[in-house]
Amino acid sequence: MVSAKETGAQSWGLKGTRHQMSCELEVCPADGSPYRTRATQFVTETVAGALLPGRTVAIRYDPAKPTRVAIEGPVAPAVG
Repeated sequence: MVSAKETGAQSWGLKGTRHQMSCELEVCPADGSPYRTRATQFVTETVAGALLPGRTVAIRYDPAKPTRVAIEGPVAPAVG
């Protein structure tokens, strides 16, 4: 993750408050060259607090349009 910031928008639901985050990502696909893109989406408070520059996050992307990404969540640091 290159950068992350809250947009100020919030959503409320059965699972609590969600914050809209705008994140610049460096995507490193297994079968291609790294590239940068941006994702803006609502995430839980827990995920919002874990989206920090330098952190690794799990994403999904559209193979037909690789800059279209969705953040699934932070990747836990390796233990050991």
